[in-house]
Amino acid sequence: MIESNYNQMPDKRFGITIKIIIISLMINALFSGVDFSQLGMPKGISSMADAILKLFLAMILLTIYKNKNRYYIILIATAFALLTGFLTGVYYHNDEYSKSLSFVLNLYLWLIIYFYAFKIESNIKLWHSLLTIIIATTIISLLLYFLALFGVNTKILSGAWLYDHNMRFSSTFSEPSLSGYFFGLMFLLIFFSRHKHRIKLSCLFFFVTVLSGAKFTLVILPLILMLNVIFKFRGVFRKVYLLLPLIIFAAYASLAAIYPQLFSILSNSKEPSATMTYVTRFGFPITSISQLQDYPLGTGFYGYKTTLEPFIDDYCRSLNGINVICSEMSSYVDPKNASAYEDFAPKDVLSFIVLTFGFPGLLFFIIISFGIALTFRERKGLFLIYMYILSSMLFVLPFRFILFFSLFLFQVYIYHEKRRFMYYTKPC
Repeated sequence: MIESNYNQMPDKRFGITIKIIIISLMINALFSGVDFSQLGMPKGISSMADAILKLFLAMILLTIYKNKNRYYIILIATAFALLTGFLTGVYYHNDEYSKSLSFVLNLYLWLIIYFYAFKIESNIKLWHSLLTIIIATTIISLLLYFLALFGVNTKILSGAWLYDHNMRFSSTFSEPSLSGYFFGLMFLLIFFSRHKHRIKLSCLFFFVTVLSGAKFTLVILPLILMLNVIFKFRGVFRKVYLLLPLIIFAAYASLAAIYPQLFSILSNSKEPSATMTYVTRFGFPITSISQLQDYPLGTGFYGYKTTLEPFIDDYCRSLNGINVICSEMSSYVDPKNASAYEDFAPKDVLSFIVLTFGFPGLLFFIIISFGIALTFRERKGLFLIYMYILSSMLFVLPFRFILFFSLFLFQVYIYHEKRRFMYYTKPC
């Protein structure tokens, strides 16, 4: 992920263009999942704008920067893997080939942009501009939210935008869980930074994270802060830090074995209607692991829409004796429910990878995750932020605009903090 060598920007006009495109991508990501057709805009306008902006940005970056040969080898290997996933998906489920192509292009363009994140930050100094816009967006949406609490109609979009029916804060996102993930990430980025307003901004981002009511985020953040305290003891971090990703992956895999007991406990503490979201969210890791037995090489992009039905049926039948609701999972494979079938997708990144690429995809994801963790063995703050992102990808975060952009934002943040660290530690 980290590249220390970079070329200087050959033309300031390119720098301005790149900054405008990236800011536009961030704004689009901040409205992740929002349906702008309610405002009379074409359906899927966010996806179209995202693709056009990334394509233009990738072309500029490939033109003005030179890269090492290993980057091109990675790009060629990735193209082959994505093409394999596309063709496999067409074999199992050819109704989604246009959607698959769009998704492949999206992944590939982001990969190119990730390669240049450190070069962009070194030349353009993006972090401060992006942070300023995020702070402004947070404050404005927070003001609209409090006006709504006092009875003022501040919603211009229906659904859970700004807030849901339980008044959980969504900010600009389509649902509170995305808001909770992003502001939880921003809290950690600021908390571990050297920003001069670190305390004030940390309090702001933590406050809006709490307002979102995002359950997983509100569980994982205290654990991250607790680990930060434990890691202050000399030598503890270096001895145990690689155990954390291992524990996260083990927790993911264990769901397939312990879910009946887990849901039994859940049903005793919550109303049946409140259990549906947990049954769905944990249902995808469980059924994805089950599908591995019959499809060890995966079923390609969206092939699961054909192959996963019997595993979902078995999963829901196994919960018959427990007072939980599996209707949302069942609706995804109900031919009479067209809207649910359209939204049929795993609620987490790893399940999508397992369904798409099977054991090879799972193994590759684990290796890459541990490889990135190793790069942070000297910086516990960066490591803990990465653990937050990784755990979110495994349990609550699907492939969304905000995921792709937050990975890019994390890279920009790393280089920004690296420069500040070097500035504060250089000899006088």
